[in-house]
Amino acid sequence: MFGLVQTARGGAGGGSSRSPGRRRGFTLIELLIVIGIVAVLLSMLLPTLGRARAFARRTVCGTNLRIIGQGWMMYLPDNNETFPYLYKNMQWFYGGKGVDIWSHPIWTLDHRPLNPYVAMALRGEFHAEIFRCAADGVILGLNGRSSPTMGATTHEYFGNSYMMNYTLLRTLDPETLLWLYKPVRLFDVKLPHSRVVLAGDCQWYYSMLDAPYDAQFHNREHKVNLLFLDGHVAFTQIVKGKSAWVDYSFWPFPVAWGEDDDDGDAEEP
Repeated sequence: MFGLVQTARGGAGGGSSRSPGRRRGFTLIELLIVIGIVAVLLSMLLPTLGRARAFARRTVCGTNLRIIGQGWMMYLPDNNETFPYLYKNMQWFYGGKGVDIWSHPIWTLDHRPLNPYVAMALRGEFHAEIFRCAADGVILGLNGRSSPTMGATTHEYFGNSYMMNYTLLRTLDPETLLWLYKPVRLFDVKLPHSRVVLAGDCQWYYSMLDAPYDAQFHNREHKVNLLFLDGHVAFTQIVKGKSAWVDYSFWPFPVAWGEDDDDGDAEEP
């Protein structure tokens, strides 16, 4: 019996020269295989993560525009269903924060009329995040270098990422196409409100009127978040150079699709 026990112990202790606590490490080939697998997985995941991040930014941007739309829905009944008149770049300064970079004081509105309707100060608002697109960036010239915003983001420069449709800020005679010095009433809008652009990522204006600026923050395909006059928001494909199309209109009255365009007298991009 003792002989058997000794044999078993001898087999257990002498069958291997390796100590029980040591483990064999990875070989170089195994490490390279693991690194290769991780690299393949990352190459598959990163585009997906990038798309998810872009979608999240676009969603936040759309939510901001819905809140801005709700603000207008409260502003209009308090002001005889009439928009403010276009002066001192109202298309940018209708809402948002105070700005330090903007360098044209005579063209600067000293208050933001929509701010009180989205729970912000009329003057001197410091952050105004509702008026900042999550993908906000620098507006560039078509050469990709010059910047009309002096290298600042749209929100930093204007205090607002979302340019308003200025055809709703002054009356345009649909027969003579001359601007009239009177504000626009909702009654004056002759198209379904679900088609008329109220505001949006500033690229909407540059794409529709084929202006020489680049502010495509969400993509490179002229797709932008648009707030429409009825309050709904849609991520909309703009047909470059077409100010009126099947699902949107820059103009508040019927025009032939793509029958452009602007009189070119906006003071700033």
